[in-house]
This record gives sequence, C-alpha cells and structure tokens, in this order.
Amino acid sequence: GQLMGSSSTPHAAAGRLLYLLLGTSSSKNNTHRLFSSSSRYQRYRNPRRVMSTSSSKESIQFQFSSKIRIPPSHVFYETPLSFAFVNIKPVVPGHVLVVPKRIVEKFEEMTTEEITDVMSTSQRVSKAVKKIHSANSMTLTVQDGEDAGQTVFHVHVHVMPRKPNDFARNDDVYEKLEKCEEEERKARMDFAEDGEERTPRGEEEMEKEATELRRAMTMEESYSVSDEEIDN
Repeated sequence: GQLMGSSSTPHAAAGRLLYLLLGTSSSKNNTHRLFSSSSRYQRYRNPRRVMSTSSSKESIQFQFSSKIRIPPSHVFYETPLSFAFVNIKPVVPGHVLVVPKRIVEKFEEMTTEEITDVMSTSQRVSKAVKKIHSANSMTLTVQDGEDAGQTVFHVHVHVMPRKPNDFARNDDVYEKLEKCEEEERKARMDFAEDGEERTPRGEEEMEKEATELRRAMTMEESYSVSDEEIDN
C-alpha cells in the first residue's frame, strides 16, 4: 500500500485540518475552567477561585475528615481539588491549613493530580501569608500518620509564617504543632456537633483573617494572570 505523507490525498489533508481544528478547540476549553459550587466547572482562564464574601454565605460543604465541617466563612481559597482555611488554634499568627477536597487519610493515598494541586495551592497560600505577616521564612509541614502527630485523619498541609526567635528552639514548633492539632480537632468537633462557639478564637476574628487572606489571594491571582498574558 501507499505510505501517507505530507502530499497524500485530499481526504487525508481534510482529515488533518479537522484534527487541528478540533485539537485547538479542545485545548482552549481545557485551559478555561473555573471551579463553581453550582455547576462544578465553568469555562474560564484559570481553574482556581478565591472565595468571595458572597461565596462564604452559600451552603457549600467543606469537609475536614468525615466528622468535621469547615464553615465557608473560614475558607478563603479553593480549587477543583483543594481548599484553604483559617485555623481555630494557630501555632503562630497566620497559621492556616490546605487540604484536598477528597477525604483521604494518608499522603501516599493521594492521586498525582491531588498532590500537584495541593502543593501548588500551598505555595500560593504561602506567598500571601508571608506577605501579610511580613515574614522572611515559612514552615510547611504534613503530619502523615498517627505516629507523626496526625490527629485529624485527612491529609493537610500546615502553612506557618516564621519570625526570628519565635521559638526558643526551632524544633519546638513541631511539639507545639502536635498539641495544637489535637486542640484544633476538639474545637472543630465541638463546632461541628452542636454549633456552639467554644473555640480559642472567636468567629469574628477568624472571618476577619479569612477576608484579609481573600484580598491577598486576589492580588496574587491577578499577578499570576498578568504573567500568563505576558508569556502568551
């Protein structure tokens, strides 16, 4: 039979043209999606969403393990696969959490897509937290399993801004983190089970922090979009 090269039949040329048109259309659709609580996905230039003030009033469900519901007013950033929220019992001012939306206990059980998304979100959140708290250093850590200090069995990244001499010994942060994680779990469980506010931080203070982080993340997103436009 005849080998089909660049100068093949008109049918082959038409087929290649159709392939190019369909391929171009498909790639554009894939890069223009934004997460939406109502329709799951919408076409947009960026697949991330900064939680707006109006979004925090929607009946969106954010789960931190099967037993703990995170109020939308505490969530300041989300993607199709992850979200970030403020901490009831922070180890240091600015300590926040990033988690995958799917309830998964161990880091090794996450998909490649989830790992990429959660780590990318952690990086973006870290930049915003670092700027707000005028920090030069950050601690990002995952307690993966009970022996590592994990008490909420849903993978989560601790994002913490660091300051000079914030701990007598640098490793003291991990001892305090283990204690605070258990206090966070108990406080969240109380909040989830009976709705009463028996937390180390008041609701107003936490919502104020989430609002500040939303503003910072919005600026971060606008810079990212500008950079993408320049590159393109």
